[in-house]
Amino acid sequence: MAEKDIVTVLKKKRTQLRTAVTKLINTIEEEIEKPNINYEEVEVNIELLEDKFLHLSTTDAELIKYFKPVDADKEFISSEDYRDKVIRCKYKTAKCLKARVLKDSSYVFNSQSQSTDFNYKERQVTKIMYSEIFWRYL
Repeated sequence: MAEKDIVTVLKKKRTQLRTAVTKLINTIEEEIEKPNINYEEVEVNIELLEDKFLHLSTTDAELIKYFKPVDADKEFISSEDYRDKVIRCKYKTAKCLKARVLKDSSYVFNSQSQSTDFNYKERQVTKIMYSEIFWRYL
């Protein structure tokens, strides 16, 4: 394949990956803003985001070989912008999950009725799950 064709294919691949990364970030941000977060969905989307970003980074590294030094600067800046977006999303998600866990646990410890005893046990299990998600992605 000619160099020009390789660059064209890599640019198309990068465009698709950037679109996927942006969509995943938006999906995660929308989910963590909901009053009832679907934590499993957030965890899956974080995994997908990490995978897409890994492929995007690899594609950027392959593509940068074909640019002139002047053009490479713009490409580095663009790549770093996406890296920053992913890091911000993961940080914001971890912070939100931590806040939710703390909020849930303070509610649980203030409750006294039998009906909340079941909720207490359920929340303790989910609290552990949320903590694992938080520390995994921080």
